[in-house]
Amino acid sequence: MALTIQDMLDLSNDSTVLKALAQLRDDGGEGFGAILAGLIPRTIARTGLASSATQVEPEAGAIFVVTDTAGTTAYTMVTGTPGAGEVQVTYSSNGVATLVFNSAVTAYNVVKQVLPAGLADSLAAIAA
Repeated sequence: MALTIQDMLDLSNDSTVLKALAQLRDDGGEGFGAILAGLIPRTIARTGLASSATQVEPEAGAIFVVTDTAGTTAYTMVTGTPGAGEVQVTYSSNGVATLVFNSAVTAYNVVKQVLPAGLADSLAAIAA
């Protein structure tokens, strides 16, 4: 059975962990250091967007809070159709979030962990 990079990490020991970590790279060359840095939640302003109720985040990552651009009003995250003051957040298989507001927006803030774009693919790849 061929091992994925995630398998290699799960089964690694002192002599194999560095090889497994070295294989955690996305297409942009970001690797383990970017994963560690991405674990720190940060507030990111999304401005100048096309006016739409549906907005797709430009990178993968877990969203914890969505606010207006002033950062004073938090949207309530819901699983169904959003109403006033609500936002629905769903994720692609690669961890990229799509936000659906109840009306068109051109800006918002997110508090999120930003992860390397190809992390899910990288972990699932067959180890070299």
